[in-house]
Amino acid sequence: MKIRNNKSIVLFILLFFSLIATAQKGSFTTSATIGLATPILDSGIGLHIGINPSYVLTPHFSIEGQISYASTKIHSSFLSGAEGQSNSVNTLGGGRLNLNSVEKKNRFYVNALIGLNYNKEEKNGLKMDGQFNVGSSIGAYLELKSFLVGLSFETPENLVLKVGYIF
Repeated sequence: MKIRNNKSIVLFILLFFSLIATAQKGSFTTSATIGLATPILDSGIGLHIGINPSYVLTPHFSIEGQISYASTKIHSSFLSGAEGQSNSVNTLGGGRLNLNSVEKKNRFYVNALIGLNYNKEEKNGLKMDGQFNVGSSIGAYLELKSFLVGLSFETPENLVLKVGYIF
């Protein structure tokens, strides 16, 4: 029950931030994303939600942040075969490189973010203490007017297919 309450609180906070973000013309944008996460070495699937604010520095480079939550159900761990659940929160910052010009309405970009990751796991019914680690995210995205589609690799070892909306 406690895990469900923690998930609800994180989801509420992320949704709250996405609702207060207003559509702004100019250098600052915020995108809200949701996606499917799958562990790279383990067999499993999960849900990812996140908020990514960005600020344009030049026509091709922006600084970007990310606050995200991922919950992944692991059906079979790579070496041990253990089953379990992973819950992770990333707080990251870094850069975004736009690969085509501002005049294009559909834009491609890549990002590389680094920061703090909090991960709590349960394997074969044993709950492990949460750990703070270095977090990261590397991804490639396509902006389609106000919509976003992308693929990223994020800590802890998740490949995430994202869709989102840009405010």
